[in-house]
Amino acid sequence: MPKKPDMSLIGKKYNMLPVLELSDRLNTSGNRMYKCRCDCGNIQYATKWQLINGYLQSCGCIKKRPKKDITNQKFGKLTALYPVGPSVSSGTLWHCRCDCGNEVDKPTSVLVSGGVKSCGCLRKTHNHSNSSGTIGVTFYSNKWRAHITVDRKQYNLGAFSEKEDAIAIRKEAEKIDPSDFEDWYKKIDKISKKQTEKEAHISCTPKGKTIREGNTYGNIKVISLYSYNPKTHYYKYNCKCKNCGYTFIDSAQRISMHARNNSCPECFKRQKVAERNEDAKKYIGMRYGELEVVGYAGLKCASKNLRYAIPYMICKCHECGDTSEIPLAKLKSGQTSKCVHCVKRDTSDHKGVSLDKKSHKWRAYVTFQRKQYNLGFYDNIDDALSSRRKGDEEMFESFVGWYKENYPTQWEQLQKGRKNQ
Repeated sequence: MPKKPDMSLIGKKYNMLPVLELSDRLNTSGNRMYKCRCDCGNIQYATKWQLINGYLQSCGCIKKRPKKDITNQKFGKLTALYPVGPSVSSGTLWHCRCDCGNEVDKPTSVLVSGGVKSCGCLRKTHNHSNSSGTIGVTFYSNKWRAHITVDRKQYNLGAFSEKEDAIAIRKEAEKIDPSDFEDWYKKIDKISKKQTEKEAHISCTPKGKTIREGNTYGNIKVISLYSYNPKTHYYKYNCKCKNCGYTFIDSAQRISMHARNNSCPECFKRQKVAERNEDAKKYIGMRYGELEVVGYAGLKCASKNLRYAIPYMICKCHECGDTSEIPLAKLKSGQTSKCVHCVKRDTSDHKGVSLDKKSHKWRAYVTFQRKQYNLGFYDNIDDALSSRRKGDEEMFESFVGWYKENYPTQWEQLQKGRKNQ
């Protein structure tokens, strides 16, 4: 049921709405509505809940008022005069006057953020991507570049160190008749290519350092230009190192890097090799297991497929007295603790017989159904081998008898084959 009207609201003011009287109007729930007069003079009807909870604060004129007053403020060439009304998505719409005399309506957010600075007259007189002030002439990659569009096709007129040269070729191209433009452009294209080849002797690194042909940077002398890519503006030069006399080909950026280090790639390689040699010599006199490092053999490649050289050390074995060359990495990791001769002597070259490192005796064993059965430890290798043979005979004797009974023809073929061998 609808609630009884509260007469105590009459005469009170809620935000911009003073309550005048209780009206006969009902809302969708059947509650009586109060008649109010907004501060702007408009009549507004509201319920008790809308007034007390602040759901309605005015007749709607608050939304039309600008949140930020920018009257007489200037934004670029535009001066804000007065608000027109709410815009579609960018706040209040302001009526502005440009310095050129035109008047336009622009949203507050666009004016404050600097998105618009004129009525459009700046766009006609100035192109943001063109810093030369002339149409068809731009500054890109440390060069002034001229271009022109004829019959919906753009032609590159060349790159120039001076802005005046680029402007001159652009103005000359504008005077050419479109029917004769192709012939004229072929001549200009040949000239621009020759000029590019001459100017390619000079390049700039990303940090702005200029590389010129014939100059010396640190210990690096630039002899001549090797190659130039006009699309990527990538230069390569023939260079020579004054320290070692090594000649190499490198880019402008790497030449500046070599100049800072006062070394070419070959000097850098020799420096690293010397550092590795000095570091390896520190291990002379140290002992790893039965091996003692007595000298340094140098940097060598472990195999033909490997290009990276590793340090090899001359080691003396205290067990047999022999010397051998062993990689330093294997000594430090503990992978090698004996010389090759001692390792070979510790192996029997027979399956099921090996030398036990703890007891220093020969151990015989048999593997059957993925399990290893120990046959004992022996001082002599011959005793271990005979024990292994007996284990094989005992293990396979029952299988051989069963095979003879069930597969006699196959057994005969096997025996014939053994006699022929």
